[in-house]
Amino acid sequence: MKNIRSTLQGRIGYVALVMIGVLVILVFRYAYLQIVQGDALAQRMRDQSGYEFRIQSLRGAILDRSGKELAVSSMTKSLFVDPNHVYDTHTPEEIASDIAPLIGLTEQDILDDIARGGGFVWVKRRLEHTEYEAVRAVIREKGYSDCLGFQNEAKRYYPNDALAANVIGFVGTDDEGLDGVEQALDPLLKGEVREERLTVDGQRRPRRRAAPPDPRLHLCGAARLWQRLLQDRVTDHRQHDSVHG
Repeated sequence: MKNIRSTLQGRIGYVALVMIGVLVILVFRYAYLQIVQGDALAQRMRDQSGYEFRIQSLRGAILDRSGKELAVSSMTKSLFVDPNHVYDTHTPEEIASDIAPLIGLTEQDILDDIARGGGFVWVKRRLEHTEYEAVRAVIREKGYSDCLGFQNEAKRYYPNDALAANVIGFVGTDDEGLDGVEQALDPLLKGEVREERLTVDGQRRPRRRAAPPDPRLHLCGAARLWQRLLQDRVTDHRQHDSVHG
């Protein structure tokens, strides 16, 4: 009887030790996953469940009071390179020789961009549509998607060319009004850049798609606005002449 009891107690003790050991292993494993690999696993989960991207809304159009467009924007593609991933499966010379002829740059220009290092360097901004299609085809064919990519950027057009250009003004490279109406009403006209996330299902199909706003400015009182801007300019010139006269 005592032998049976001692045997049973020994087995119970053995099972208890095994359970404690398993519990200790689970605790250490949980701590390792949370503390050591927590950030990497969270990033993997985000990558598998969706995509993060930027949405650039167009700069608002400027219309006269009859609805005729005086200034309008359209979305274009800008090419960038990620130098950190160029050397993974490719060489800078290979990328430069394939891309440079398509966008009107020299191979040395692209090699200089790659040599700058980092994770993001502009190669050429606001590509023409034919350039974009040609580069996209090469990226797909050669597998450059890990180091080359596109980003949406707005490009400003003035359908009437130089007509009232000194009043309408113009915008700079970063879509910022630099003169005339473009500058005076820049906060109203300027487009927005927003960070968005596209969630996908198990088959990588999008669940939600965001649409950027399209602000438009109707200059119904265009004549009065132009007159005010011109008066401001005349006043500035008169003050300048009186000071230096």
